[in-house]
Amino acid sequence: MTHRILKIFVFFILCPLSLASPANQDSEHIVTEEPELVEERVSGNRRESTLFGSRDSISVQLETDEAIKSPSGRLGALDGALSGIQSWKRGLLEDYGLQLGMDLATLSQWASESIDGTDNAWGAVARLYGRWAFHNRAADNTGFIGFKVENRSALGGEIPPKNLRREIGYLGYTDIVFSDDGNLITELSYQQRLGDNDQAAIVVGRFDPNNYMDVLGCCSPWTTFSNLSHLLNLSISLPDASWGVGAGSWLGESEQWYVSGSISDANGTLRSGLDWFTGGAEFFKQAEIGWSPSRERRLYTKTSFTVWHVDEREDAGLPSSHGVAFSANKTWKDTWMGFFKAGVSSGEAVLYDEFALVGFGRVFHSNTDRIGLAMSYGKPPDSSLDAEKTMEVFYKFQLAKSLQLTTSYQHIMDPALNPDESSIDMLGVRLRFIL
Repeated sequence: MTHRILKIFVFFILCPLSLASPANQDSEHIVTEEPELVEERVSGNRRESTLFGSRDSISVQLETDEAIKSPSGRLGALDGALSGIQSWKRGLLEDYGLQLGMDLATLSQWASESIDGTDNAWGAVARLYGRWAFHNRAADNTGFIGFKVENRSALGGEIPPKNLRREIGYLGYTDIVFSDDGNLITELSYQQRLGDNDQAAIVVGRFDPNNYMDVLGCCSPWTTFSNLSHLLNLSISLPDASWGVGAGSWLGESEQWYVSGSISDANGTLRSGLDWFTGGAEFFKQAEIGWSPSRERRLYTKTSFTVWHVDEREDAGLPSSHGVAFSANKTWKDTWMGFFKAGVSSGEAVLYDEFALVGFGRVFHSNTDRIGLAMSYGKPPDSSLDAEKTMEVFYKFQLAKSLQLTTSYQHIMDPALNPDESSIDMLGVRLRFIL
C-alpha cells in the first residue's frame, strides 16, 4: 500500500508543478500592483485584511473569493459562464451593501495503513456566507452583520476525512472541516469598526475565536494545508464556534503594534447551533499582542504572543487549562513566506502540551497557484503516549477564478494511538468550486 501511495503522490503533486510552467509563473505584465496584495483586491469594497480576521473569517474570505486571478490558458470559459452570477452579486453589494459568497468543496484522503482496514475517506462541504453593511456603509465606523451556514456530509458511503484519525490511530487531525455534522450555523455575528481610519474593531455573537487569535496568513483548510497541526497551534485548548465577544485595536500613529482579545463559551460546538451557554458560565479567554510593519502586511509579515485560559468544564469532565503561544511569519520578495508557531500549556484540555510548527509557502502571481511545506511536533499531555511528528506538502492549482484543485501528501511519524506503526503516509485531493 505504501508504494501505491507514493506513486500516486508523484502523479498528483508533480503533475501540477509541471503544468505551472515558467512562462506562466513570472509574467511581469500580468501583475501590476504590489504582488502579495493581489488576493486582497476587491471591486467597490475596502480591504478587510488590514483588520484582525484570519483567511477563514468571513470578511477576508470574501476578499479572496473576489480577487482577480489570471490562470491563463486554463478553464477561463468556466468563469465566463458564471459572469451573470458575479454581476448579480456586485449589484447586491452596490445597491444594498450585501456581500455574498458561496462555495462547494470536496476532499478525498487515502492512508497507507489503518487499524481496522478503513483507510480512505471522502466528504463535502457546501457553504453560504456573507455580510451586510447596514450602518455607515460608505464611511468609517461601518457596522456589519456576518453570517455563515454550511452543510457538511460524508460521501460515497465512506467516513468523512475528519474521522480518519480514529482509523489510523492519530491523535491529531488529518483534516478538520470535512465532517458529517450536517446542517450548521457556524457564524451569526455583529462586527463594528471603530476610531479614525477604522483603527479598532469588535465582534459580538456566534463566531469562531480561532479566526481572531494567533493568526498567520498562510493557513486555511480550504486553500492550503489540510492537517490541523499546520493550521492552528495545538497547544491551545482550541475553542469551537460559540457565542462570545472579541475586540482589537492598532496602536499609535504608526499602526504597527496591536492588541486583541476575546472571551467565548468554552462549551460551544459547531453542532450546538444557536444554543446559549448550555454548560453554564464556563469560558475560554485569550489576549494577544503583536507587531507588523504595517496593517496592509499583517497577513504576510507578523509576530504575535498569545496567552489563554479555559475554565474547568464539569459536564465534559475537563479540567481548567492555560498556556502561552508564539507565532511569526515573514514574506520575502512578495513571493516566499516562512512561518513558525510554538506553544506550551498546562492542563489536559489540549491535544499537545508542547507544540512547534515550521514551514514555508510560495505563490505564483501570474495564476495564484500556491505550494507549501510544513512540519510539526506535538507532545501529548499523557506521558505514556509518543510525541507525534507530521509533515505535509500541498500544491493548489488554480484551474479558473472559480475552481481550485489542491493535492497534498502527509507523512505521520509515531502516531500516538497506533504504536504498531512507526509511520503512515496519506494522500489528499481537494476540489473547491466558488460561485
